[in-house]
Amino acid sequence: MMEIRRIKLGEGTIFENPLVIYKINSEMALRYSKLIIKYLLNKKMIQKISVQKETYEFFEELTTEENQNKLIIFNNKDKIDICITIGGDGTVLWCNSMFPIEYQRPPFLTFNLGTLGYMTYYDCDMYRDVLDELLNHKESDHISYEKRSTLKCKFISVDENEETETESFIALNDIIFERREEGNMISLEVYINNEPLTSVKGDGLIISTSTGSTAYSLSSGGTIIHYDVDCLLLNAKCPHSLSFRALVFPRDIDLKILMGQDSYPEALVVKDGISKVKRKIKQGIEVSLSDKFCNMIIIEKFISLPIKVWRQKLIDQLGWNSKFKNTGLK
Repeated sequence: MMEIRRIKLGEGTIFENPLVIYKINSEMALRYSKLIIKYLLNKKMIQKISVQKETYEFFEELTTEENQNKLIIFNNKDKIDICITIGGDGTVLWCNSMFPIEYQRPPFLTFNLGTLGYMTYYDCDMYRDVLDELLNHKESDHISYEKRSTLKCKFISVDENEETETESFIALNDIIFERREEGNMISLEVYINNEPLTSVKGDGLIISTSTGSTAYSLSSGGTIIHYDVDCLLLNAKCPHSLSFRALVFPRDIDLKILMGQDSYPEALVVKDGISKVKRKIKQGIEVSLSDKFCNMIIIEKFISLPIKVWRQKLIDQLGWNSKFKNTGLK
């Protein structure tokens, strides 16, 4: 049975321990972050406000003797009730990467200062109204979580038909298995539920969520999938073939990708464009949809129809289905 992709805020939900992450090297993002943290410090209901170690000094000056113990350096073992991001989609991806694989992600409240902003919903100038509505809500019917699927990736090695697994991680957008920058084409063997699917030669493969379908996969000719669709997308990066087409798989499908014997000997696995891990011959990854979701907070007072927001971003930011313009040139 399909899970409901929109879930209402539970009765009595209180966000006492926020994590605030902003777009590093952006003066505007830092300015809004200071405004938001100053607002939170003055809220009696707030117990602890976590920030990154690298940014702590920028916010320490906002504390007073009365509330100085509220501001702490983020520890992924601490309780976090909500992630507040100020930036673009990259900031959301970075925030998601800060949690270990076993950690159930807190809901995300996302303020947009980025280029595309498919996962960022609220204008930064609205921060006070948005936080007032969220923290002071008396009824939860008008606030919900929008569930975003994530990918679980395991690193594997195959030796004499015996597989060994090392570390794992979770990605929100995509996992790229690609050639090294200075390397030649790589050859990858793809299995679905341990059955051979295909072999691909080229610059690599892209495995993305529906959320990530508008990222790297789209630039490689992949289809756009609405983020409510609980699926993973397999696409090729510059395949040495004219016939390869992207494939979409449902939940409960496991993909295994191994470097072929005839491949260039080294490749990279990249998570959400953030971290890279080397892979060699007889090494690879297993990818499936995770049971961990990234839940985006939707406040109906400001976003009554998320589908309209999604559609408008396709049109405004990607120029989707835009009409040809007559420039008058002959």
